Amino acid sequence: MKPRLAGLIGAAFMAAYPLPGWATPFSDAYAAVEAASSLAEKAGRCYKAIPLWQKDDGADQLGTCNLAVALYLSQNGKAKEALPFAQAAVRLEPKRFGSQNVLGIILNTLHRHGEAVEALRTAVRLEPQQSAAYGSMCAALAEMKRYSEALGACEKSMELGEKDPTVFVHRGYAYAGMGKLDEAAADFERARLLFTGGDLSGHAADAGAPSQLLAQDGMAWVTFLRGDAAGAEREFSAVIKARHQNPRVWWHRAQAYMALRRHPEAVADLGTVLDLDPEFAEAYELRGTYYAGSGAPDLAAKDLGAACDKGSRSACEKRAQLNGP
Repeated sequence: MKPRLAGLIGAAFMAAYPLPGWATPFSDAYAAVEAASSLAEKAGRCYKAIPLWQKDDGADQLGTCNLAVALYLSQNGKAKEALPFAQAAVRLEPKRFGSQNVLGIILNTLHRHGEAVEALRTAVRLEPQQSAAYGSMCAALAEMKRYSEALGACEKSMELGEKDPTVFVHRGYAYAGMGKLDEAAADFERARLLFTGGDLSGHAADAGAPSQLLAQDGMAWVTFLRGDAAGAEREFSAVIKARHQNPRVWWHRAQAYMALRRHPEAVADLGTVLDLDPEFAEAYELRGTYYAGSGAPDLAAKDLGAACDKGSRSACEKRAQLNGP
């Protein structure tokens, strides 16, 4: 299989890190990949080397190269395009921790949480002392509403590794899902302080970085769960104003708008969620549910059908109810 990435990574990226030439001997291609000084450079050269090496019956660098391309794409918001490269990396090197871990992260991003957990469980079996996979597993389990297991995975990650603020964010959402809002708020606040290096003023150099905004979004979510939809909307809007592009915050604000009966704004936010993440079944379902209750059965059927196709059983049931007995 030759990967097709034209237009995904972009022509400039492809041209920026050439191999010595298309008639390149294996040894020269290998040396060019090994000489790469950044992930972008390695991924660009690997993309060109992968079909070359596949034709030559493989190479020990092939798994590494598929992993590099998967990692580059996923870090640049291309999880769907990254997936086949991550899967190829796992096929080539099933006992490599990095391949299983990256595959799990990508699957979780694509809302394939059960598959993500399986890949991450494989990763921790391969290297039980690596904290990263436990943190990612915590996030996936929390998305599946398996909150007790999520807490266990987060705590194992904290036990093994340094204080990673993203793990506090994941644990905060698990606590929130369990209704333990004080514990959730405490974890989001810990994450915020770790993201800012303990700067209580919020004026640290990375205070507006996407990572810290995850913690602020979590704190706003706790405000919403405590019944203050108006206050939560203001907090979510502040995060969005800081140019946060994670679809989760738009999803959260949409729910606040729904609670405030500001339906057009909620629908607009759900549209943004789906622009940022077309696999977000819950956003289709919420919008479809709104349409069903507001006299737009065709729009409702379309959105509920999309959510159903992406694995939401409740959306399937709602769509069936639209069609009557």
